Amino acid sequence: MVEYGQVKRGELGIMGTELNSELAKAMKVDAQRGAFVSQVLPNSSAAKAGIKAGDVITSLNGKPISSFAALRAQVGTMPVGSKLTLGLLRDGKQVNVNLELQQSSQNQVDSSSIFNGIEGAEMSNKGKDQGVVVNNVKTGTPAAQIGLKKGDVIIGANQQAVKNIAELRKVLDSKPSVLALNIQRGDSTIYLLMQ
Repeated sequence: MVEYGQVKRGELGIMGTELNSELAKAMKVDAQRGAFVSQVLPNSSAAKAGIKAGDVITSLNGKPISSFAALRAQVGTMPVGSKLTLGLLRDGKQVNVNLELQQSSQNQVDSSSIFNGIEGAEMSNKGKDQGVVVNNVKTGTPAAQIGLKKGDVIIGANQQAVKNIAELRKVLDSKPSVLALNIQRGDSTIYLLMQ
């Protein structure tokens, strides 16, 4: 503490949102509470511990986590170097991971705000059933607001594989209350959420 002159806070290096019943249903998760991980920042504590986009964090050091906000609040009080155990739900199974908090390297975006629709994105089939590629995103549109970027490849929606635009349209036509898009972005896989 003395070397910094102030307490350096640690961070997990994840972005996410609250797990509610609608999102749990969309993601086929058997839990009603927890922190849904939509993105894991590269080289972060979470990435090194093997946390993946799509995981649901249900406990911290054995204590239940009710929401993403609660997780952030608790982690925010812990200094760099703190060792913690997170309980996760992944593919319907309970998994525990141990990690050490690193110093915050970048400002984390709070992606708890979820926007409507993917209007404003121009898309095309990637070919060979490899997903739907985003060719362009107009600024200020719902697609831009949820974080879709040019070059993203949509490979899933609400836990269903999306090989082409027709399959994406099928999921959208069912008018789900929450849409969780599984995106391939460079070497990472992330989730973008909207409702």
